[in-house]
Amino acid sequence: MFLRFSVCFCAILLADVKVRLAGSTSPNEGRVEVYHKGQWGTICGDHWGLKEATVVCRMLNYSAAVKAVKRTYHYGRANVSCPIWMDNVRCRGDEQSIAACQHNGWNVHDCNHYRDAGIACRNDSIPTQGKSFNDY
Repeated sequence: MFLRFSVCFCAILLADVKVRLAGSTSPNEGRVEVYHKGQWGTICGDHWGLKEATVVCRMLNYSAAVKAVKRTYHYGRANVSCPIWMDNVRCRGDEQSIAACQHNGWNVHDCNHYRDAGIACRNDSIPTQGKSFNDY
């Protein structure tokens, strides 16, 4: 009985997490921002890779990730008052939400906005324009 309650409670928490991309003119790429506790914040790029990017792309209804960016200075830095919600995110790649991935805990980080995570998602409806993304 207790296990059933715990699983249900966890599902409610995961449903409240939203993601968006910021800092780009293209809708399928940018700095990853997470909505948590009523505020948008970022994810630190430590350990950020294609598995983590894939989870976010799926949350945004894209088919896959084509690039994981560990330092998103080319997308502009987030406002310094914006929290860094997640650090050391590690996903298997099959999670339904970035919140289901392992991380340090909400707002527990040793990061700055220079190292915010970003992604480029595959958008099958837009032809590839030869744009490259450097993973710094």
